Amino acid sequence: MAKKSYLVIDTETLSDYVFDVGYTMVDRAGNVLATGSYVVEEVVTDPITYNAFNDRFMGGEKIANYYYNLFMGTDFEVKPFGYIRAKLNELATGNVVVCAYNSAFDAKHLDLTSEHFGFGKFFDHNVQWWDIWHIAMATLLDSVKFAKFVAEHERYTGKGNAGTGAEVCYQFITDEPTFEEEHTAFADSQIEAAILERCFKTHRKLETEPVGFCTRNKAWQRVQAKAKAQQ
Repeated sequence: MAKKSYLVIDTETLSDYVFDVGYTMVDRAGNVLATGSYVVEEVVTDPITYNAFNDRFMGGEKIANYYYNLFMGTDFEVKPFGYIRAKLNELATGNVVVCAYNSAFDAKHLDLTSEHFGFGKFFDHNVQWWDIWHIAMATLLDSVKFAKFVAEHERYTGKGNAGTGAEVCYQFITDEPTFEEEHTAFADSQIEAAILERCFKTHRKLETEPVGFCTRNKAWQRVQAKAKAQQ
């Protein structure tokens, strides 16, 4: 049997619909097997969705990134949603696990977008989803070392909980507290693939079973308990 590969997907959304899809496909050692970066053509060319897209990002840094790359033709391709869906369905075959940081979000919005464009569910066959967020909490972040990192750099949410998002997790594993996500799908898929690789390197059993909302998970609760002990 061929070794497993891991298709790490990230999406950026406009309301319920995905407009930016990026992926980094890796093996267990972190070797990159394939990459892709796409903006959904229908979303950025339709006048109604284009104006909503413009309104969402006007005045922020993000719009500059997307429009610069749209006009310069760099970093991502503008492709019809059907093309993007077909490409990812092709990659997610065989011994491939589909992964995302907070996979419930990406899976939901890929399906909503696919159904909006008349394709039905995004994946046309059964795929195994892993949530890198949950895996990271149960391996990398469930430690006193992470709790001390949170306290030292004040990585707390508005509710006073320890931040466990991809940006904070990547800051922790790279010891780069000033790192900021680009919040483009491909760039975020790269850091999420790096987080998954680091999870593998712990040699701990990964918690990969489907789970509910992460703040209700025992792993999240353990992380928070350790963080509160450091406050």
